[in-house]
Amino acid sequence: MSPPFPIPVGFFSSTGGGGGGGGGGIVTGNLELHLDAGDAASYGGSGTTWSDLTSNNYDFTLSGSPTYTASPGHFNFHSNGVRATNTDTISITTGAAEFWIRVDNDGLTGARIFFGDGTNHWFSTGHITGEIGDESLEFNHNSGPTMDYRNGHADFADGVWRHLVSVVDGTDNKIYIDGAAVSTYFRRGNATSTSGKLWDATTTRIGGYGVSSYTFSGDVAVVRLYSAGLTASEVLQNYNNDKTRFGH
Repeated sequence: MSPPFPIPVGFFSSTGGGGGGGGGGIVTGNLELHLDAGDAASYGGSGTTWSDLTSNNYDFTLSGSPTYTASPGHFNFHSNGVRATNTDTISITTGAAEFWIRVDNDGLTGARIFFGDGTNHWFSTGHITGEIGDESLEFNHNSGPTMDYRNGHADFADGVWRHLVSVVDGTDNKIYIDGAAVSTYFRRGNATSTSGKLWDATTTRIGGYGVSSYTFSGDVAVVRLYSAGLTASEVLQNYNNDKTRFGH
């Protein structure tokens, strides 16, 4: 459940727990969901609860025994049924979605969803709809905007950690990779669209779309959802805070 009061800037730890890159801490204002597998307060190394570091308590339940690695702190979602699931209503109209992910180094070209609701919102590598056919990354915010980064299906299947951010602020919607804005293709809407929501789900899964569809086959370390868009400098701030931990 959401708290009845706004969360003040700086209420949570500024370092993101498992972070480390001398970036001065992550942006904490308007932070609605924060999972960090490298922070013992989010995951202590055992059990089936991946805890939200915000006071919203959007905790995720691990199922199917995802493989946990303590350093740099991540879960591997390697097969159908291996998921982290939350059943709260998480609804954010404009804001930003941020992830540290690593796709398995298998060269496969199929679509892999690392964050999905099983209905009409998903964030994936590869393409789901097949409308274009050369997506590396797909942020499907239901209607407008639906944003893609186009550089070939297998572009991310190389075992490299990447920092991904989708900003939906209705002013300059765009995708960032490793702290820098990239060319963003809009399948639905445009750079100023707000007809869809950043995220709107009663069931949210990490590691796939449904329980047994579009399995990610890769690692997820950090998930952050904001209820306000991040600026380019804020995206870079978060990237710089975490990058050393992920070998950047």
